[in-house]
Amino acid sequence: MSLTVEETEFVLEYFFLCAKKKEMVQESKLIAFNREASKLYNALKRTFSHLDHLKKEECPSELIELTLARLKLL
Repeated sequence: MSLTVEETEFVLEYFFLCAKKKEMVQESKLIAFNREASKLYNALKRTFSHLDHLKKEECPSELIELTLARLKLL
């Protein structure tokens, strides 16, 4: 069974830490108990792990919004 658009958005928001605290709890439960959500989350972790060596800087909110919008199109 594939994820709904809303579930996909939850996983993306959780991964990119752009959800509200209350939503983060709900999203973490989705990832813990939904196999497809877990697969998407782990794929994001693997993909972005190549950037772990870079110094972390605050990302402009416009960039976050554009990135999430593009990911939703996949």
